[in-house]
Amino acid sequence: MDKKSPFQQVFISMPINLIKEEGLNLWQTGYHTQHRSRNAQGWHSLTLYGEGPYITLGGDYGDSSKYHWTDIGKRMCPATVEWLQSLPYKELYRARFMFLEPGGYIKIHHDKEPEEAIGEVVVDDAMNISVTQPNNCYLRQVFKDGYSDVPFKEGSAFFFNNRYFHYAENRSSEIRIHLILHAKWHFLSLRKCKLKFIKQNYLNHGNELYENKERLNDVIENYSPDLSSYY
Repeated sequence: MDKKSPFQQVFISMPINLIKEEGLNLWQTGYHTQHRSRNAQGWHSLTLYGEGPYITLGGDYGDSSKYHWTDIGKRMCPATVEWLQSLPYKELYRARFMFLEPGGYIKIHHDKEPEEAIGEVVVDDAMNISVTQPNNCYLRQVFKDGYSDVPFKEGSAFFFNNRYFHYAENRSSEIRIHLILHAKWHFLSLRKCKLKFIKQNYLNHGNELYENKERLNDVIENYSPDLSSYY
């Protein structure tokens, strides 16, 4: 994935019905924990590959003495784990189920600096896989003069450029379930996507979605490059 592209679609086959069944079972039986609760409302996670099932943030990536397939993941999600193990990664760093409750949201933030080239950080851009994708639920990238939504459908996968400011919101009455993978990859079939860019000032999203409007005002210009070639 190039440094500037907001997202690219990944073409991979998956047993989506089995993965969906296992993800829903995790949610319904309480196998999850709050994730970044200071920056989100109703966001939960269960780690399948990492330091532990309820350790949902990154740490010593690649340390094989710490990173492993979690017991809960193997027991509760055998089909998902088997599928993940079949993917063409060179190194796997983290694999997590992510749950966003009805009415839940993740505040506007970014995860990397715009000058960080891919490959300069241990964990490259996240692959985000939609297991369930209710209507009125979106992952939205925010720029100075507008926004663009990642065009998820159930069973679709995207490399998501988390250098740009973004937020997620679930305005439906159903749970949104995604898988997020951090890895370094062998060849994958990718497609550049055209942005559907909606004009709107970056300060005109829901008030609950902001942590610090003044800081955002100071830096948004650096995170709003000319993306017209992606329209």
